[in-house]
Amino acid sequence: MLKFIDCFLRISVIPLSVATIWLTVTNQQDNTTFGKLKFSNLLGLKYMVCISAICAGYAFVAVVSSCIKFLVTKAWLFFLSDQIVAYLMVTSGAAVMEIIYLAYNGDQKVTWSESCSSYGKFCYRMKLALIFHALALVCFIVLAVISAYRISVIPLSVATIWLTVTNQQDNTIGNLKFSNLLGLKYMVCISAICAGYAFVAVVSSCIKFLVTKAWLFFLSDQIIAYLMVTSGAAVMEIIYLAYNGDQKVTWSESCSSYGKFCYRMKLALIFHALALVCFIVLAVISAYRISVIPLSVATIWLTVTNQQDNTIGNLKFSNLLRLKYMVCISAICAGYAFVAVV
Repeated sequence: MLKFIDCFLRISVIPLSVATIWLTVTNQQDNTTFGKLKFSNLLGLKYMVCISAICAGYAFVAVVSSCIKFLVTKAWLFFLSDQIVAYLMVTSGAAVMEIIYLAYNGDQKVTWSESCSSYGKFCYRMKLALIFHALALVCFIVLAVISAYRISVIPLSVATIWLTVTNQQDNTIGNLKFSNLLGLKYMVCISAICAGYAFVAVVSSCIKFLVTKAWLFFLSDQIIAYLMVTSGAAVMEIIYLAYNGDQKVTWSESCSSYGKFCYRMKLALIFHALALVCFIVLAVISAYRISVIPLSVATIWLTVTNQQDNTIGNLKFSNLLRLKYMVCISAICAGYAFVAVV
């Protein structure tokens, strides 16, 4: 699924970049008063054309590389390249956005008057080119997110561990540190497991070791996610009690005395939750084929068992060719998904 999305986004960049180039290069307008305006008169537009050409070329090479299995094992190379191209697109997009703003509004302080009232068509095509450029940028941002989805778990887990382990505060009541609370020690252990697993998964993907065992990643992601939910829930309960206490069991709130400790505990929980979100997304992506099976079976069962008697007669699914066709297609889908998972 990820490979399909990756390929689709890279292919999408090509027509978007070509459209940006075409709209910009062919953009010109004559005016009887001020003369002829074309893209080459504005450095920002020429820069955007160059960057769009680089984007289209890079996207094409990336797609071809994926198809012929050349460089495809170097996931880190695509990740770095996607980042560089995205930043270049941001710079060119920002430059053109500034040109469009000045063209529409001018700048009285530097005596620049607006020009879109005189060159309306030019400004409109310039905006259109910027929109296509922005869409291509979105593709690269999503690609960067996809490339970094496992990598991002590592710094989040490390931040959780660091914030928790170094969390301590002295008070007249005494010294409070993470080792005094079992829930925090549990979260540190789970975060360490998460960081280690994410690192192994990234390395495995890069060196093609175990990467063919998609079901193994799916099961591992599920297990890690559930462990993170348990540790997160435990710490959430600790934070709640620390802020509110529990009068029924005579537990008083303690965050008024240990405010800094409670704040860092909340911060650690936020990072832990972000890492959990990454694993939830991974689990959803990994389960896309598995989810097809119960959905297709449910479709078949509901359709095949669907019949009703009436004074007019008995109506059942076999009376309708389209329903029989849907049952066949659902059976094919379920079978294909099962084979793909296995």
